Amino acid sequence: MKLKANRFYKYGFWILVIIIITLLNYGRVYQKRVKTALKLEKKISNKRIASLFASNTIFHRKINSVDGIEIITGSKKENILKGKVLAILLSDFKCDRCQLNELKRLLKIEKELKSKGVDIIGITTRDKTDILISQKKIIHIDFPLYFIPDSIFYNELAFSKEFPQIIFVSDGIISSAFKPVVKDDKFSEDYYASLLLRIKEQK
Repeated sequence: MKLKANRFYKYGFWILVIIIITLLNYGRVYQKRVKTALKLEKKISNKRIASLFASNTIFHRKINSVDGIEIITGSKKENILKGKVLAILLSDFKCDRCQLNELKRLLKIEKELKSKGVDIIGITTRDKTDILISQKKIIHIDFPLYFIPDSIFYNELAFSKEFPQIIFVSDGIISSAFKPVVKDDKFSEDYYASLLLRIKEQK
């Protein structure tokens, strides 16, 4: 009886060792697959961004001086796109949370952009100011928010019918434009990282 028990423990031990080794090997294989998938995703995202920078149809488009009205104070500011400005265009949008996330991302990089001489502003139209005032309170937006005439907003700045949109203006020229992809936060983060790198290289 004792011999059978010893055999049982002996076999049980080796079975347990085999199970542990199998699980460890499976874990290594799984980690390798995850790393490979992440590298591939990063590679694809970088290609998307490179394509975006290379093929954007509004690159190097000159814009006229744009005056804006601050949505909270009602004060007028001349040429809100003067110098280097990263502007988010806000209008009708399909995904409220997506827009909030985009605004939060801009808040995160605001200090870094300012250190490079770049201002962040939000631009909308008069009839959308209530939405923006609400979002300003929710996420504590501290960069300026302006409304401008519809004709300038849609005909001179916007490059698509979907919002939000991002434009980077340098010395009166739109040098980069970006439309966030719904539920693709990684793509937005990669875009801003690439834009920050380009701004740094320009100095």
